[in-house]
Amino acid sequence: MKLPLLILIGTIAVISGCKSSTEPPTNRLGPSITVTSNWSPSLDGGGRWFNGADTGVWYDATLSFTLNNSSGSVKDVAYKLEFGLYKDGKFQPGGGELFFDTDSIFSGSMKVGASSTLDLTPTLGIGRKNAKDWSNPYGYRLTLTDIATNDTYATEGSFSGSTPGNRFHGVIYTTEASPDPLGVLDAPDDSDWSYKPTDAVYPLPLYPNPVSKMATIHWIIQSQGAEVTLSVNRTRRDSIYSFTTPALQAGEHAYGISFASMKSGMYRVYITGKSNGDIYKSYGDVIVFN
Repeated sequence: MKLPLLILIGTIAVISGCKSSTEPPTNRLGPSITVTSNWSPSLDGGGRWFNGADTGVWYDATLSFTLNNSSGSVKDVAYKLEFGLYKDGKFQPGGGELFFDTDSIFSGSMKVGASSTLDLTPTLGIGRKNAKDWSNPYGYRLTLTDIATNDTYATEGSFSGSTPGNRFHGVIYTTEASPDPLGVLDAPDDSDWSYKPTDAVYPLPLYPNPVSKMATIHWIIQSQGAEVTLSVNRTRRDSIYSFTTPALQAGEHAYGISFASMKSGMYRVYITGKSNGDIYKSYGDVIVFN
């Protein structure tokens, strides 16, 4: 699978953070390229998917490395990023202990100038077969290869955010007939469907929730000509369905969403309203059973 990749030639991205404690700060790929980790690799947990009796979590992973090339010529470098566990101070693929909803290996290539930044930002789903055992964090192994010389460099380490609580929480459940909330599943709720009464655009809870096939969402427009964007996400970064309305009249509007093709699990619905140059944001989680 091709990995989302951002390469900046001739610049170094500076982002506050700390070095990973599980790898040396600088290493070498062949005689001319040094590799530096820019900050500690992290996981940002999102929704969940149901795999029989097991449950996994979708994560946004973020890793960043600077490659400094002293050769005076652009280098072609291949990369391979593997996910697993970090046990006893080293990376392990985790074949017997983990299950994946996505690929666990991502690869690609890049051109390395005098100084280039390799930002790796995949979204992946990981579950633990023993859901109660979080003694070992999730881990990664990154292998870089100079395509011309076949020189290689490998680094591995653990992810911050390897905790069971790092995911979306709280689902406000409703009936098939009304957006009126009845209670919260998977508490505590993390601010689902929150808004201020003065917001020019705000949503009401989606219903029914949980949902099998179709659900309805209402939003209130208090300012003529507002636009609304709706997005169904597995994680904060990974949208699997979205649409944007044309300019709407003031009043209450309803929209039907089909969840029929989505895997059983928990997702987050984001609502973004735009009115007179201002932006209003809200979200709520939904459980899907298919």
